[in-house]
Amino acid sequence: MIGTEGPRLPRVRCLAAHPDALAEARTFIRELGVDSRLPERTIDELTLAVSEACGNAVAHTDSLLVLVSWQTRNGEVEVQVKDDGIFERRIPIPQLANEGGLGIRLMMALVDEFAIRQGTIESPGTLVKLRKSRRSPEPDEAMGDVLRIPEYEPSQSRRPA
Repeated sequence: MIGTEGPRLPRVRCLAAHPDALAEARTFIRELGVDSRLPERTIDELTLAVSEACGNAVAHTDSLLVLVSWQTRNGEVEVQVKDDGIFERRIPIPQLANEGGLGIRLMMALVDEFAIRQGTIESPGTLVKLRKSRRSPEPDEAMGDVLRIPEYEPSQSRRPA
């Protein structure tokens, strides 16, 4: 269980860099999340973020393997996804949004901390780090610093007839 304990040894899974292995990556994360007694929402968000990172490694590199590691420390989970590929910068084009290109933004939205060490020709191997606290804030808590606007009811005189 994740509490205030120090770091534990990471759990690592080596997967084939093939679309069929994505389900195995999701199962690995989900099982570790349940074993760590994470809230279901946190497990779902981590699973989706890891699936996206693994999917990017499969789709955008010529790697043969993808390594997924899970480590807990001080009430947090850190998952790392590593491939042997070269990171390719892409400029997102909204008109092509249904053709991909949203994965990095999706992962950033799902976790508390997100980082990429980009694989290069000189030093191949892209590493994605995803960190999530044990408890994800509820939507109202996440917006705690934002000014709340009361519900708006139009006056009777302005409602269409």
